[in-house]
Amino acid sequence: MDAKTLSLLALTNPEWNAEARIVAASLPVPMNVMPPDLAGIATQSQDIAWWPDSQSGRKRAPRRRLIFGLSDGKLPRQFRLGSAAEPPRNLAALNARVRIVDEDLKCLLPHQVGEVVFRWKNRSLALRLGIRWREEFHWWQWLRIEDLWSGPLVKAVRIGGYIEVDPAQEREFNDPRSFYGTPRLHRHDWIFADVFALCFANGVVQITARHINNHRFDEGRDLQHVAPMLAFTPDRRARLDETLDGTRTQFQVGSASLNLDDAAPLVSIKHPGALRTENDLVLFQPYEGIEVGLFSDSYRVQSWEERMPKGVARTVRFHFSLSDVAPVVSRLVVPEWWYALAGDLWPGCALPVHDEWNKRLDRTYQVNAVDRRGRFDECVLGWFWEGETPYAELLHFYRSGQVEHWRRAIRDAYHIADIAFDHSTETIRMHDSHFNGWIAPPLFRTVGMTFGHLETGDPYLLDCSEAAASHWYWMDRLNWPRYAFGRDGSSIRSLIFLWDYTGKEDYRTMAREAIGRLIRTQDSDGSYPDQGGTTGLHAMGQVVRKPWMANMASDPILDYLLRGHDEPELWRAIEKTGEYLRKSFQRGKDGDYWPYQTSYGGANVDPWIAMREPRTCGRLPTKRNFAHGHKARLLSVLTRHSGRPEYFEMWLRFHQRHWASAEPPKDATPCIRSLQHLPFAQAHRWNAQWRNGEVCIDPLLLPNHRELNGTLITPAGKLSLKIRRAKNGWSIVARTGAAVRVAFKSSAEADAG
Repeated sequence: MDAKTLSLLALTNPEWNAEARIVAASLPVPMNVMPPDLAGIATQSQDIAWWPDSQSGRKRAPRRRLIFGLSDGKLPRQFRLGSAAEPPRNLAALNARVRIVDEDLKCLLPHQVGEVVFRWKNRSLALRLGIRWREEFHWWQWLRIEDLWSGPLVKAVRIGGYIEVDPAQEREFNDPRSFYGTPRLHRHDWIFADVFALCFANGVVQITARHINNHRFDEGRDLQHVAPMLAFTPDRRARLDETLDGTRTQFQVGSASLNLDDAAPLVSIKHPGALRTENDLVLFQPYEGIEVGLFSDSYRVQSWEERMPKGVARTVRFHFSLSDVAPVVSRLVVPEWWYALAGDLWPGCALPVHDEWNKRLDRTYQVNAVDRRGRFDECVLGWFWEGETPYAELLHFYRSGQVEHWRRAIRDAYHIADIAFDHSTETIRMHDSHFNGWIAPPLFRTVGMTFGHLETGDPYLLDCSEAAASHWYWMDRLNWPRYAFGRDGSSIRSLIFLWDYTGKEDYRTMAREAIGRLIRTQDSDGSYPDQGGTTGLHAMGQVVRKPWMANMASDPILDYLLRGHDEPELWRAIEKTGEYLRKSFQRGKDGDYWPYQTSYGGANVDPWIAMREPRTCGRLPTKRNFAHGHKARLLSVLTRHSGRPEYFEMWLRFHQRHWASAEPPKDATPCIRSLQHLPFAQAHRWNAQWRNGEVCIDPLLLPNHRELNGTLITPAGKLSLKIRRAKNGWSIVARTGAAVRVAFKSSAEADAG
């Protein structure tokens, strides 16, 4: 990337706040490019992701960078990269240390209760995590602080400790022989408490705290009579008695000012929290209680039960300030074109394009993005634990630049890590299921947690992502050989994205090995079974054939190929899937669609559909159409790879007939795929590249679509073009916007702009 392009990068501050003095962003770093600081403001950067060495050709090339800026005055509404300013004069180290509040290390049952004291100059606020058990408060013990990284403006620390639930009594161990005979031994009775804190040198602290019912000495169990709590020890008396319903979020706790904006979605009038003084502590109940809902608006557990299910966690986020600086961190927005040039939207550097498909994309998000305030199990884009949800939401944020979309994505990343990820088994739970070990191999999709880590730097999200993805790999490998694979292949994406952003080459090896198993189960017609099955009821996955399942199986193969692994064996698998999609495409007066299902055991009748919907007699292919946005990606790639326009024109026929004017369904699955893959097809239909300040376009050749309209998002600004195919190549028939030179790869024609 040339210096001129780098100079065009501007980060915006869309939710400007006159009181804010801190800005933060997660900046993608193009390969072998080292962006400078934020110009005119004290800056600190921290790399949290790295290009794979096999891609970058060097060790630990930065892939994502957290960038922070501190000011002693009002922040600007826009930032460019350049030379940073000197740090403000009033900065001082913000220290975090453990203070022991109660201990006995020499008895039969030793204990050490502590709190973390955050101190800036002469002000302090101590934090402790705990629970209310029955009518008692139990606080975390045996604290350890780990310094993750630090600099002159901000440092990151992680604190861990354990909370005892049902305290043991010494009288239980009067018999010397009772140690190995006691039911207390290796019986789960604790909660792990974890805090990730960003400590800014101007006195502001950003807290991400969680209670985790994980496992250590046994497999874990449900914990009863538990209400998770936090508490503050202020440096001077604070009298508070507040019911938290999200209406009021700003409070004074001793000399600290507390901002609960990020915690507000956890409470509502129907499901309140509390902030009240009791003795010398300010007790903070951030939510009414643990609640996990199901599809039917029924519940696996409700808040009033005071039960913490096995393997469940809950995260709460907030800010406080020990200075006169407001406890606010403003989120900067990175332009969409920068994500493209950095390879974060898709592999390669095709510029984003906006066109008539935007209406479908925006409406799809609007229909499905429903806030469930006061609900423990808030999941914005759907009612089940779909691990790609936060990733799709973040892609929409990169496109829209609306910070509220970012907030929703981060809440959903924690939702997946807290509930979908089972902390007692390191697996991903089956949605709408009992918490008794139900899992589903296709749901080990951890990309959303990986991207949540990229945006926040919170190691918890990456830990959960890596644990689940690694667990899936071994579960998959230990169930081989087998008859079918199918949609289980979706979980391979987790390994590919972990390789791409952690730089750990082992993940690429694991992904390629799993893809090898996947393609061995592809049928000769290019389809895949529904998913890997076993016997009886679960054998149904061996015989069902659905076009959208072929897409889910093909997604990781495409991910792998597009990242530069040009393997003929894998291209053949993709081409076979393309042929299956072409042959299963229903044409005619009521056609131009892909059916939900095409066959069952090689026959055109499905006995399960016949039983559920007798009027259909179970006939296949179904009249019901069911298409996700991933067909847009697959078919555009196939047309470009093979030179056969009928693949992508098939998608365009479907889109025009069934999506162009129709209201999108309220359904998380097509929503998540659309937000990921429709923008890919928009961009790669043009394949516009930014080269030395010019736009070079290589449009798809489509005999039935000889005109193309769209707005290219370039470093120089938006460029709206209408182009037309003629005998001798493409020509521009209309243009507005950025004054840049436009050239076509397939001809010598150029427009000076």
